[in-house]
Amino acid sequence: MPYIPKNGDWSGFALTNPGAEVAKNVTLTTYTADGEPNQTVSGPLNMAPGEKKLFFFDNLPWNSRDYARIENLVLMSDNRVDLLNLFGNENSEMSCFAQKWQGRSQLVIPDIVSAMNYTEVMIGGIVNESFETAPVTVRVFSAGGILQSEMEEVIDPRAVFPIRPGQAPFYNPPDGGWMEIDAHGNPVLSGYQYVKLKGNGSETLFDLDMGSVHKIVPHIPTPGYWSTTATIINPQDVENRVTFHLRLAGDNSEDDITFILGPYEKKIVELDMFGKKPGDLYYHSILDIYGEYPVTGYYTFRTPNDHASCPFLDNEDFKAQLVLPHYPGNDGYWWTGVNICNASDVDEMVRIEPYDKNGKLIEDSIENLFLGAGAYDVFTVASVFEETASAISFIKFCVDGSEGGSVGGFYLYGTETDQMLSGANM
Repeated sequence: MPYIPKNGDWSGFALTNPGAEVAKNVTLTTYTADGEPNQTVSGPLNMAPGEKKLFFFDNLPWNSRDYARIENLVLMSDNRVDLLNLFGNENSEMSCFAQKWQGRSQLVIPDIVSAMNYTEVMIGGIVNESFETAPVTVRVFSAGGILQSEMEEVIDPRAVFPIRPGQAPFYNPPDGGWMEIDAHGNPVLSGYQYVKLKGNGSETLFDLDMGSVHKIVPHIPTPGYWSTTATIINPQDVENRVTFHLRLAGDNSEDDITFILGPYEKKIVELDMFGKKPGDLYYHSILDIYGEYPVTGYYTFRTPNDHASCPFLDNEDFKAQLVLPHYPGNDGYWWTGVNICNASDVDEMVRIEPYDKNGKLIEDSIENLFLGAGAYDVFTVASVFEETASAISFIKFCVDGSEGGSVGGFYLYGTETDQMLSGANM
């Protein structure tokens, strides 16, 4: 988890073992910005199948004398466990980092904010996940694709190279621009960004890959209270023809949008026209994004009070099993929304398995969800499970892997005023 707030914000964690086996040697360790382990604050311990731990950073036994040096929190274990971090201000804003580690040698930080921006502030970082130094080239582009700066840096093993507009070497980056990071050799990198409004509202994203020719937006709400945009980046040195197409439309291209992205150009595209009403032939269709060359980016949902963003889905995001790692409860204050989508060419039956706070499957509340090829469903946990919802701790979504089935999706957490909205891809 790359960011530990130091300004009085709360920071809470959900650590879940969704597997059928014991997760062994689970540890949480604080690290400094220069890559040095600071203190093991939990473990090593074993987590039983279905076991879940909830805790706040302030309740971990870190040494107060080291507080200023703590940069991030590192999870290690012998088996898969899911780690979700929600942080924010009381009743005003919330952000999310969901552990989904995908190390790369090339990556994109999709947003950078000028130091002269009086409405937003941005911080970020590039993490060298390797145990060797990482020489990297960092290129900063404007939204129009103009190279603003290029620098050579060396990131120490396990260290974080900070992105702080207004500080070296990012003294005055272009507002609304983006960054490309290219490692030399074979070091493994990751990155993140945190953009905060100088009022209410904030958003986080991990780094993006350098793209593929096919990306997916898994849900577009009916326009009105919600609005949806796509931030799309062409990380190529040539023009890139990009088409948005509803999967359920098949060969019908009447509603398609096609445009040309210039070399290294970044563009925000309104998607509300693809949000269909119930009864429409294309209602609940996934949205395909096709580039002539690889593209990258993310989708954003907005309400009048807040917004939440997730990376476009890619082939690697579709699996035989997905996990909603935390359900915050059903007391009326929080809601939890879920999207499950089928990007295959065949129909899928998805088994929805709720687990209680003891990690036991609530067998009499299992639900089955039919998804046609190219379709999705979106719902709140409370609406599906009703009285049972308050007993749920986390949820699995499973398809028959023996038949090659796979699904993708995301989850959102929100309050009744939608003023604390955040989530992640599953």
